[in-house]
Order: sequence, then C-alpha cells, then structure tokens
Amino acid sequence: MLMLRTVEGIAPARFQQATGFNPLALFAETIRRHVSDGLLEADDERIALTAAGRLLADSVLADFVAPDPIRPPPAC
Repeated sequence: MLMLRTVEGIAPARFQQATGFNPLALFAETIRRHVSDGLLEADDERIALTAAGRLLADSVLADFVAPDPIRPPPAC
C-alpha cells in the first residue's frame, strides 16, 4: 500500500500478481468512496492519489489498512 504514496500509484495487475487479490475488488468500497471524494483516481491501469488526495494521504491510506467498521471481521 505504500506505493499509493507515489505518483505512479498501485498497478492493479502487479498487486494481484504479488498477492493473489484484485485490489479493485478487494478495496472496492474504499476506492469508490475516495474516487467520489476526489482523493483517488482508479482504473484498470492504476490506483493513485489525486493532488488533493496527496494532501490527505495518511487518512486515505488508513482507510485501506483499517478494518471497515460496517463489515464485521471474519470468524476465526
């Protein structure tokens, strides 16, 4: 997720190759919310912070790593 701090952002294909997960699906709600707020740009090629998003990078990144309060954690 630290790649999100770079201008290049995250390449979904590279993320999926490295982790086995499609980030556009895995983080769909977080991405949708931040795109709607003008803080992220996302397509099949990259997920990246906008100029406004770079000013709030810590908050945006926190939404990717913190559990979603709406969705309960999976049962162990």
